[in-house]
Amino acid sequence: MKGWVRFVGTTALAVMAVGCGGTDASTVTKWMGPQRHLRVIGTIMGEKIDINITSPTADDTASLWCEREYQFPMDQAGNPDYANGHNSEVRIKAPVTINGVSRLLDFGLKRHDWQTQAPNAAVTVIPRDDANTPCGLAIGCTNTNMWLSWTWRNPADNSVLYKSAAQSGSATLGEFVGTPDVTGLEVTANTGDVGGFATGQWSATDSISASFDANCTKNTVDNSY
Repeated sequence: MKGWVRFVGTTALAVMAVGCGGTDASTVTKWMGPQRHLRVIGTIMGEKIDINITSPTADDTASLWCEREYQFPMDQAGNPDYANGHNSEVRIKAPVTINGVSRLLDFGLKRHDWQTQAPNAAVTVIPRDDANTPCGLAIGCTNTNMWLSWTWRNPADNSVLYKSAAQSGSATLGEFVGTPDVTGLEVTANTGDVGGFATGQWSATDSISASFDANCTKNTVDNSY
């Protein structure tokens, strides 16, 4: 079964990837802890991936950050009903240079409420099917499944160069920390960290394993699904 894939433009993906500092460990098997970091090893679209961002670089939100996405219904008066809302996605982002080509990595743990999960909670990655979302405004977000998305963006204009959803895998929460703002739902922007471990299988030859922990810089709202 082919995965959900979007490929835009004519950028050619190189064969080797350049890591971003830190240890030379060749495997990622678990969450590496609450110190901010991004460690990814694997293959995407036939390209070897080896990304390693560690502190103090990882403490700079220009080098590594996360974004939280939320959904909430509107009450009869047309006001946001935050009490019945939920977190619906976490995105880990980092600018990387691979074989001299600058890209923005956008790694999405999608259609799952991570904010209500306890540390060590494990979630199964299922194939992306836009007609059957595992989490949504109308159906809620108490599911035990999620989508895992790998996106390369152009750092100059944020346009998508390549985007694909894993066919299988899993994710384990390391931490989701932060204090909600006046809404009682959204963790205050530019505060809080999300960390965890994820694996994804795109094909017989394409897979990754990743450990991450990043400071979240912004919140977005997407009530479109």
